[in-house]
Amino acid sequence: MSESSTWSGDDTVGYANDTGFRIVFIDGYWCLASEELDAEGVDFYIPLVDLFSNPKTSLVITGDDGKIPATLIPDIVIGETFFADSLEEMLSLDVQKGDVCIRTDIPGGVTFRLMGTDPTNFTHWAELRARYINWADIQNKPNSFPPSQHTHSEYAGLNAYGKIPADLVDQLYIGSNFVARNETEMINLPASQGDVCTRLDLEQSYILAGLAYEIDDWIPIVTPSSKVDSVNGKRGIVTLTARDIGYPDKIKAFNSEGEIAFSEVEKNLFVTFDNGENFRQLAFADDIRTIKTAEGSNKLNFYFDGNHLYYSVDEGGTWKPFA
Repeated sequence: MSESSTWSGDDTVGYANDTGFRIVFIDGYWCLASEELDAEGVDFYIPLVDLFSNPKTSLVITGDDGKIPATLIPDIVIGETFFADSLEEMLSLDVQKGDVCIRTDIPGGVTFRLMGTDPTNFTHWAELRARYINWADIQNKPNSFPPSQHTHSEYAGLNAYGKIPADLVDQLYIGSNFVARNETEMINLPASQGDVCTRLDLEQSYILAGLAYEIDDWIPIVTPSSKVDSVNGKRGIVTLTARDIGYPDKIKAFNSEGEIAFSEVEKNLFVTFDNGENFRQLAFADDIRTIKTAEGSNKLNFYFDGNHLYYSVDEGGTWKPFA
């Protein structure tokens, strides 16, 4: 049969071509016959059976996914729906191909569809697996869920400095080390999270915490020049007062009666005489405050202009700043 042969005909009478061959439908099969043999009275033909052994049915070409296209699959036709309390009852139903049976004896109501022609043969039934099981329908559930022995005390406590102890923290993972001359080179590196890059233009090292092309994901690695053990003699979480940051403990001044000591705490002026008596408090303000000396003969006047503290002895005395 040459490739240039042309066929003519239809499904009713068969097909023929110009080389003397015919395709005819005989006894339920398409068959290849020869006109020359027919002329000689020889009853000869070759049955043509497709891959599915399904006479007179076209072959189906699968799609790229290896499956039959959905457009070539006929809709599922469900005839009637039946209920059965057991396998024996299902197999005794008077059903036809395509009918459905719901087994009420199985938790969740498992559904079967008759795919074959013999309802008494369980292999002709196919389970429809798309189903939703209620919690109440699940069999052999445990009545309780006793907890296993475990502990909740395995947590990381803080040390005296308010930090997680170093022995409880995993070591920092560092992958590859890169060198870049500038920011452009750094954000174009084939780096992954945990990699380190040294910027030559800044003489600074960075560790990658996210995406290499995001400059904010490069975190600078800062090494302190010296370890801080304490602040003003205090350790841990430190709270400083005004006394801790440079105010002198005492400011000394003199008048005719003797030495007076001053202490500044929280923006208040405390005045005590040399013998420890007549303790007074002066708030910093833009006015004049007066305290008598221990003997009560002289008056000591104080004035604070907002920046400096001044004193004078008796009224009309010269204002002198505290050194």
